[in-house]
Amino acid sequence: MDVSFLTRRFCRLLFAVAILSFTASGQANDSSGERFVDSSIERILVTGEGDTFPTLGVNVFGTVGMGRLLAEYNSIPFDTVFEAGTEIIVPTHLQSKKNYATVAYVKGNSVVHVAGSNVAVMPIETGQRIYTTDVIVTDNDGFVSVTLSNGSVINVQPESRAVLAELSCMPRDSECAFLMDSQGGSVSADVQTREGQTNRFLIKTPYASAAVRGTVFDFDASPDALSVGVTEGQVAVTAGESDLSLPTGFGSRTEAGKAPGEPVALLEQTAFQTPLSRIGEEDKIAWDTLPGARVYQLAVSGDIAGTQEIYRENSTTTVHSFRKLPVGEAYLSVRGVDRNDLKGFPAVQKMNIVAVDETLPRPVLKQSVEDGVVHVSTEERTDQLHELQFSQREDFAAAVAVDVPSDGGASHQLQNSERLYVRGRVIVDDSTVGAYGPVILVEAD
Repeated sequence: MDVSFLTRRFCRLLFAVAILSFTASGQANDSSGERFVDSSIERILVTGEGDTFPTLGVNVFGTVGMGRLLAEYNSIPFDTVFEAGTEIIVPTHLQSKKNYATVAYVKGNSVVHVAGSNVAVMPIETGQRIYTTDVIVTDNDGFVSVTLSNGSVINVQPESRAVLAELSCMPRDSECAFLMDSQGGSVSADVQTREGQTNRFLIKTPYASAAVRGTVFDFDASPDALSVGVTEGQVAVTAGESDLSLPTGFGSRTEAGKAPGEPVALLEQTAFQTPLSRIGEEDKIAWDTLPGARVYQLAVSGDIAGTQEIYRENSTTTVHSFRKLPVGEAYLSVRGVDRNDLKGFPAVQKMNIVAVDETLPRPVLKQSVEDGVVHVSTEERTDQLHELQFSQREDFAAAVAVDVPSDGGASHQLQNSERLYVRGRVIVDDSTVGAYGPVILVEAD
C-alpha cells in the first residue's frame, strides 16, 4: 500500500471533519438572537464596498472556493454584494491553502468559477492563484497560462472549461500530483519534473483520460471525442479498460464510449515562404501546403514557448493577413490540423509587429533594367530609410525585403520570363512604418 496515498487521504478526511465542524457551529447566537464571536476560533472581517463572497474567499484564503464556505458559515446567500462596513465572521482555524497554480498570463474574457457553478465569480488576472475546485473558463478570445511550482506550464485555450481537481506539488512531496478535469475545449501542456520527485500528471474527461510523464502535448475534448497529440515525450490514453501509449510524433482520437483510436502520425512542420521581419496590417504571410491538413492553426505569442498568446485564428488557406496586433516583437506559430483534429508540429517564426502611419509619404518607385538585372529606387530623395519588397506574387505574401537609404536602391537578378512585383514604404523606427506606395511590375526581356 502506498503510504503517501494513505497520508493524503487521512489529511483530506481531517480537513473535511474540520469544515463540517465549523459549518455546524457557525453563526452562533445568544438568547437575545444577537450574533457573538468566539475569539478563540473566530474573527470579524469588515467588508469593503462591492465585496462578494468569491472576492472574500480569495482575499482571506486564497481561493474563490472558500467563499462558498464563508457564505454557509454566516448563513448569507453566496451571491450577496456587500456594502462597506458589513461584518463577516471568519473561522481562524482554517488556513490558506499552500498548493496552488499561478496565473502567468491571461488574455481576453477569462474567468474563474466555483466547482459545480455556472456563474462567473471573478475575472482571472495575472499573478492570481488557482486552487483545487477552481474552474477556469475562457471565452472565444480567452487564454490562460498557469504554472506549477515545479515549472510545468498548462495553457487553457479559447472556448475551454477546466477544473483544477487535485494539486499536491510542494517541494517536500515525493510526488507532484496534478489532476485537471476538462469539461470541454483545448489544453496544451509542458510538463516538467522536479529533481527527486516523480510526476502523476493527469487530464481527464468523463469518458477518457491522458496521463503524462515529462512531456509536451495537446489535449482537445468535446462531448463526443478526445484528441491527444504528443510533440515531445509520451502520453498514456485510457478509455474504459483500454490503454494506449502514444510516443513522440503520434496522436489518437478517442470517441466517447469506445477504446482509444489507433495511433496516427502527426503532421510535420510546414515552412514559411518568406521571413518578413516587419508585419503590419497591410502585410500577408504564406507557408507551404501540408498534405493531410484540414485547416491551419495560427497563433501569435509574446514568447517563443507560446504561453503569452495574443492572437489565434484558423485558416483554410496557406496565406494569411493579420488584423491589428500589439506593436513589438512576437512569435508566429503555424500548425496543420488533420481530420482527427490532431495538431501537427508547429513552425515558429519571429517577427516584428509594426504600426502603420498613414500620414507618411508613400514612396513612388522607378526602375531600370540592364543585362538582366533590375535596379529599383525612389523617385524623390528624402532623409528617411525605405523598405523595398520584391515578390513574384502580386499579393506579396512571399517577398524579399531590403532596407535602403534615402539616396540608394536595390537590385535583383531577373530570371527568364520572370514577372516581378516591387513596392516600398518608409521606415520610421522598429515600431512604425508608412503605408506602401504604388506597386511597379518588372518583366524580364
